[in-house]
Amino acid sequence: MTIPTNQLAGAMARHSAVAPIMLLDVLDVLGNSYHFASMPIPSAAARGITPIFTGTTPAWNWHLRLGTWDDVYLPWLLTAGPFHLSRSMQSDVGNFTLQNMSGTSSERDMNKLITASAFEGALFAFREWNLDAQKAEFEMHGHLSIVSVTEQVAELMGEQLFNPSDYQAVDLVSETCRWRYGSTACGDTSEDPCQNTYVTCRLANKERFSGFINNMVDVQPIGLANVSTRDVVRNRQV
Repeated sequence: MTIPTNQLAGAMARHSAVAPIMLLDVLDVLGNSYHFASMPIPSAAARGITPIFTGTTPAWNWHLRLGTWDDVYLPWLLTAGPFHLSRSMQSDVGNFTLQNMSGTSSERDMNKLITASAFEGALFAFREWNLDAQKAEFEMHGHLSIVSVTEQVAELMGEQLFNPSDYQAVDLVSETCRWRYGSTACGDTSEDPCQNTYVTCRLANKERFSGFINNMVDVQPIGLANVSTRDVVRNRQV
């Protein structure tokens, strides 16, 4: 049963309440979904938990034989945090530690999964879940990147979704042509490489040149400045 909103703050503030658990939902670049928690959760629906991401069941689930993949949270999330949050354009980041392998076939598959960089760039949603209130006390969404992988644990770093420092430029424009000589975009078949400049472009109309022209033109002829050559004596009067 979900606690009403007006009682939520009280339930979260009580010292005798059940300690929150950590939930980590991941959706990798292949569309596979993963659900990790700090404790075993055989049925998320029974505890009032709705997974943030649902996707394709990974192939290595045949080891676990879970019929309802998106309803089970595996107890492989060891630690979460610290989280560094900012109200400015500085990125919000946090660290996660997952159990990598501990002898069973399922954990060994986790090692192969992370080593293969399946989590690099994956979407994640982390929640500190209050079991009494059936609400999230803290929630963060972003992208994952792999920090380190050992035989026991895998450390991941999460960054917020809006992170302009990671954005890549769609295109770069300069005075030199960016096309590789002889490529389809270049179009030159003379087998005499140019110098990637507008002047050395060998196409008739230079229509494939991808840079911009920045030729300096002297409009006025270069001459001497008009400077007076008369000697002027300036006596200071005291």
